[in-house]
Amino acid sequence: MKKLLLLLFLIPNLVMADEPTMLIDTNWSINLGKHDCSKSGKNCPASIRSFSRQIRTELAVNDLCRGIVVIRNGKGERNGKGERNYGWRLFFNFYESLDAQIWTLVEQRQNVGDNVFEGKDNAKDIADKVCKVIKGEGATIK
Repeated sequence: MKKLLLLLFLIPNLVMADEPTMLIDTNWSINLGKHDCSKSGKNCPASIRSFSRQIRTELAVNDLCRGIVVIRNGKGERNGKGERNYGWRLFFNFYESLDAQIWTLVEQRQNVGDNVFEGKDNAKDIADKVCKVIKGEGATIK
């Protein structure tokens, strides 16, 4: 009985350790967006945060994204040793005048190196593509 209880405790923890994690780097996106903000005079940080929330919503409702842990800036980005707690980083080159936004997804696990994926899409399509890349649903890139 004790062995069964131990297994029931360990199995979820082992599964959770394998879940891919992605940081939506809104702060980086706000810094990148400053060039467009200075031209328009609009409140781009608020627009970028809103777009980031749209992407989080699309990730949350997309079945393909099941099992991917999404981390927001300042919410567990680093562990107690100062190491990154995520293997993927998503940020945008935000232009308020565009319907589709330029996005970049970077795989940052130490044993893989940096793999970079990019596109120009709306929030729903970004969520679809990002999840497919993270889950390995397309081609294997070496």
